[in-house]
Amino acid sequence: MDEELDEKSKKIRDNDKKEKNNDTIKKENPENDANKTKEGHKEDKQNNDKKKSTNLLFKTLGLIIIVGVFALFFMLSQSHNQPQVQINQTFHPESYRYNGFLFQKGMYAWYSKIKVGDFIYDVSFVYGPKEVENIPVFGKVNDLILKANKLYITTEPDYPSRVGKAQVEISKITSPRTSNFGMLNIPTINTVTYIPEELKNRYNYPEITCKNATLNQTVIYLKIGNKTQIYNDSFCVIVEGLNDTEVVKAADRLVYNLLGIIK
Repeated sequence: MDEELDEKSKKIRDNDKKEKNNDTIKKENPENDANKTKEGHKEDKQNNDKKKSTNLLFKTLGLIIIVGVFALFFMLSQSHNQPQVQINQTFHPESYRYNGFLFQKGMYAWYSKIKVGDFIYDVSFVYGPKEVENIPVFGKVNDLILKANKLYITTEPDYPSRVGKAQVEISKITSPRTSNFGMLNIPTINTVTYIPEELKNRYNYPEITCKNATLNQTVIYLKIGNKTQIYNDSFCVIVEGLNDTEVVKAADRLVYNLLGIIK
């Protein structure tokens, strides 16, 4: 009996020693746990940094792609504004010569080169000369415009915006000359016949109608009417179309007339 008690006591003492040893090991190696914790945090930080770096890379790539697209769009838009058309070559199947002028079909317009004085201008038109040559022109339209000291191009403020495009088509030819804009060297002002009351505080355009036309001050009035035609009423040149699209066609017809391309 005594021997059994001694043996049990021995086992209890041995277990106590083992637990103390384990506690000692834990106390003697706190740095191991700290190192493991630090390594875990370091690994997490590395993973997070890697994710951030990847996200930044994709964002940068996305930015480069976006900038590239806008740069391409800008270059294409600039090529439309200043087309480089060769005088003696035809690149598009629909290109043709008209009264000695080469017209090249582009994506959105027709292009040609026209010499005025010492300058050769790259000129664009919404419609080619063959598309508008049958629009009739009556009266002394050319004289009224080419001999004017000042030119007003006016229209109704409530017309579709496309009629404003017709104003631009004319003014880019009549305006004072620059290296790539204006050809006829006439001071030109785009305006409207009246300014609506609610907009008078925002816009200060001169209100011009055919009544303002004089010997030295010609008015070109863009009008939606019953026919597509160009004619004059005293010192006022009227560019008329059945609708806004026809007004743009008539505007191109007037420009071809002023440049001597359609005679």
